[in-house]
Amino acid sequence: MPYSLLSRFQGGLGGSGVGGKLHPQDPDWLRWDQVQAAVLSQLLESPIFPSDAAFLPLFPLNDRLPANRWLSGLALGLLPLLLWEYESQPRLPNVVTLLSLSDQDLAWLWIWAIALHQGLGGQLPDSPHPLPTTHSYPFTQAIRNSITITPGQPLPRDQSPLSFALTCATLTPEDPNLSIHCAQSHSPLAAALTASLMGIYHGAHLPLGRGQISPTLTRQDQARQLFARWAGQDKATDADITLTLAPGGLLSPPRPRPLVSQVSMRKKGTGNRE
Repeated sequence: MPYSLLSRFQGGLGGSGVGGKLHPQDPDWLRWDQVQAAVLSQLLESPIFPSDAAFLPLFPLNDRLPANRWLSGLALGLLPLLLWEYESQPRLPNVVTLLSLSDQDLAWLWIWAIALHQGLGGQLPDSPHPLPTTHSYPFTQAIRNSITITPGQPLPRDQSPLSFALTCATLTPEDPNLSIHCAQSHSPLAAALTASLMGIYHGAHLPLGRGQISPTLTRQDQARQLFARWAGQDKATDADITLTLAPGGLLSPPRPRPLVSQVSMRKKGTGNRE
């Protein structure tokens, strides 16, 4: 179904809250949900696109144990930036280069970014998730092999929350309830990641059954503001109408807006040539 790209933004950000709030006191989910909220606020409140230095203090860099949960939490915290970076091709935010990640961690984040990108375009990728040839890493094949699906067999609990979430989403992409329930058996963090991907795939009106928690209006409203800024329409008076017309994958990506310093440099360069 051709959900609008706005609806997919709202589904992704709202879905992460759905998954985590099934166990609202879980420290892993709480910490990284707060990181996601801080990143989102930074994007919405800054008059221009924030620098990487502004984002860096938002991530808990001194607490990486256990490492697989730290990386999975990072994937959740980066969600607003990954939505903002949505273009014709998958890409990772520049701030990732400042986090001193291993090649294996970078490869996992690429897999997550590609899954989100394809979901925003209306397609949920099959497992294993392909990586672009221009961004291959040594551990890619091992990671692909670790995302395993054996029909009729229980999923291995030793997977990281991110790996488990991708597996659950791949198993039942058309049944978000089942996918989220599957991920919940692993951890709230895995459930939040799965619900994010399901929300992106199914749009803002994530079809959840009774007993599930609906996406919060606050996070969906922030997603609307984020999309308006992404589309260059944050000053539009009828943004709610104009932003819902284009289905996901069909809206032309926005032209990047240069920073004030970049504009100044260009003017200086022009003056020198003259």
